[in-house]
Amino acid sequence: MNTKSGNPVSGFDGTRLADFFSRLPQVSGPDQVCVPARSGVLSELNDAIVAVPDWVGGAGLAVFPTEAGDYCYALCCEPRASRAGDVGPVFAIHGGAGRSLAGQAILDLPRGMWSIRTVDHASGKTVALETARGSPIVCGLFSPGGPVVLLLRRVSD
Repeated sequence: MNTKSGNPVSGFDGTRLADFFSRLPQVSGPDQVCVPARSGVLSELNDAIVAVPDWVGGAGLAVFPTEAGDYCYALCCEPRASRAGDVGPVFAIHGGAGRSLAGQAILDLPRGMWSIRTVDHASGKTVALETARGSPIVCGLFSPGGPVVLLLRRVSD
């Protein structure tokens, strides 16, 4: 698929989104408000992805009911296959140094104030937290080098 900005990205279908979530470790702390309900259905919304950074090779956007009885959006992102020398800047990650990837995502979501938490797919740990207001939503997209999930929850209109 091409995002609305024209960036070619491999789009996740509903099956791939469900598989991505099934491999996500247990998320703890405040992230639990965005844990998918066991009986919930992920609804794919890839058309709402306006832009993702160039480092993203595969992405999918879903909305789902949560265990808390609310709903959340999730942007699942996998990095492009790396090439020699194709690395991001160095950042401190979980107390150590490592290569990371950063940029901005733009999502065509309903107007409001959004809490946005970026979760490392491998560890289930939060790697970034921010809020955004408006529509479309412009937010940071940070990865410690592997797949990440942005959990987006509207906190006010």
